[in-house]
This record gives sequence, structure tokens and C-alpha cells, in this order.
Amino acid sequence: MEIILRPRGWGKTTELIKKCAEEGGYIVVFSREEARRVAMVAEQQCIKIPYPLTLEEAMHAYSLGVKKFHIDNAEQILQKLLPSPIATIALTEDEDKSARRFRKQFYVVPGGKIPDDSNLIGCPDLTHPKIKKLVCLAGTDAYQGLQNLLEWAIVNRPSGQLHTNDPIFIENKAGWQGYPGRFTGILLELGLLACNELEFIIPSWIGYEPSSA
Repeated sequence: MEIILRPRGWGKTTELIKKCAEEGGYIVVFSREEARRVAMVAEQQCIKIPYPLTLEEAMHAYSLGVKKFHIDNAEQILQKLLPSPIATIALTEDEDKSARRFRKQFYVVPGGKIPDDSNLIGCPDLTHPKIKKLVCLAGTDAYQGLQNLLEWAIVNRPSGQLHTNDPIFIENKAGWQGYPGRFTGILLELGLLACNELEFIIPSWIGYEPSSA
């Protein structure tokens, strides 16, 4: 079992959709409204998955031959099964390659950082207001470019300070193939990138609020 642990609005559902598409099975959510939301995110990214199941539907799905589930917002589903609030949850982490790879990715969790020398929170998914604006202004290639930039930064610039004020350098790391300077300019406009006189900075290092539009 692989655990995807990120703050709300920072790509858990997107990663879960990709896992479902790659490995098969069904995504399980706690309500029909959530099922519609997850299906919409998958459609926006052109990823084909079966329509998500509610907990009640999933309880009967095994008899129909469904042998794998991907759980979105597991804490909400678990709470739905219990009459009183959950105070504490203990999880056992599998020591396999996927778990070790997960710990090297760009997530921050309450009480600690992953990895130890980085403050990078992660990349919000396509439902985030800033990402919607980014895609509207520059297309889905810009979203992929932002992901590429953050993945490069987590390995090479874990402080969030990018050590350059050259927009072309940034766009090369992002794999941006569009008009030179456009990608960097849009990130600055949306607050997804900051700068001072010396260098560009990933805003999440300096208190960027991922929930603000």
C-alpha cells in the first residue's frame, strides 16, 4: 500500500487519478459530490478512469470483480464508518521502492519535512485557482512546466532560492517550449514565482498560501 500525504489542494487527487489509470481499479470517495469532482479532474487532464465509487457502492463492488481500490481522503471515509470523531490514526508504512521514492518527493507534512533539507510544499492540482489561471493563460504545458521546475528545485535548490535571475534558465529547467520569457512572466504574475534583485524564489519557501487565489 502506498500513502500519498500532502496538504489539502496540493495534488493528492491528481496523483491518485494517475495511479488508478496506471494500475487499474476504482477510486473510492466519501460522497457523490466528491465522485463528480474527481471525475472532473480526471477529464480535465484527459486521463481515463472508471467513474469513482462512493463508500456504499464500493462495499458491493468486490462481488462484481473489482479487486483494487484507490482511496481519496481516507480520513473522511474512515470517519464515516464511526459514530464519534477520530482522535488518532496510526499507519504502517511499507518499506518498498515506491515508499522510499515517495519520501524523496516534494511534500511537506505537519510536524516534519520531506525531504529533511527542503521546505517545498508541492504543486497544486488543476482545481487550484492559480493553476486554473495558469492553464487559461498558457495552456497545460505551463502546468507541466511548473511541475518540472519544482521537481528540479527539490533536488538542486531545496532552499527555494534558485540562484539566478535569468528567465531563460528557469524555462529550460521547466522544459518550456513556448515564447521565451512568457512562462516565467506568468508565474511571477500569478505569485507562483517570486524574485528579488538577485534571484528568483519559489514562493512556498517564504510563506506562500496555497489556498489563496
